[in-house]
Amino acid sequence: MTLNWLKTPAATLLLTMLIAAIAACGSEEPTPAQTEQPTGPSGPASRPAPTAVPPTATVTPATPTPRPTQTPIPTATPVPTEPRPTATPEPTRFAPPESGGSPGTDRDALVAIYHATGGPGWTNSANWLTAEPLARWHGVTMDGHGRVVELWLNENGLEGELPPDIGALTRLEWL
Repeated sequence: MTLNWLKTPAATLLLTMLIAAIAACGSEEPTPAQTEQPTGPSGPASRPAPTAVPPTATVTPATPTPRPTQTPIPTATPVPTEPRPTATPEPTRFAPPESGGSPGTDRDALVAIYHATGGPGWTNSANWLTAEPLARWHGVTMDGHGRVVELWLNENGLEGELPPDIGALTRLEWL
C-alpha cells in the first residue's frame, strides 16, 4: 500500500494534531485548546509551531474492532418417518396400442356392420354413415385414442349376421 499522501503538508498537520490528542488523553494536564489563551493587541498569543512527523515514521492503520458474529440457532433435525400408506387409485383401462387398426379402419368396420345387419331398418340409426365423429353415432363408445371400445345396439332391430369386418375393431370390449 502506498502512503504518498502522508508526505503532504495537510497530512503532516493532521497527524501532528492526532498525536497531540492521543498524548493528551493519557495525561492530566490540560491541552492548549482547553486552556484560556491570553490575547494581545494583535490577536491571540502566538502558539508554538507544530512539530513535523519525521519522514521515516510509519503509520499503522487502526485495526477495526471485531464485531461478534451471530451464532446459528439450532433447529430441530427432521426424523425419518415411515411412509404413510396412500390410497391407490384404480388404474384407467386403456388397451395397449395395436399394430393394426385405426379410427379410420374402425369407421370402415362400422359401415360394414350397418350394411350387413339391415341398418336402414334399425330402430335408431342416428348419425350412422354421416361425417359426424364416431362417438356421436348411436350406440358407439370410444376410448381416449379415438377407437371403438363398445357397441350398444341391443333391441335396435338388427337382422342378419355380423360381417368378418368386425375383426378390425381391435379395441372392442363390449358388443
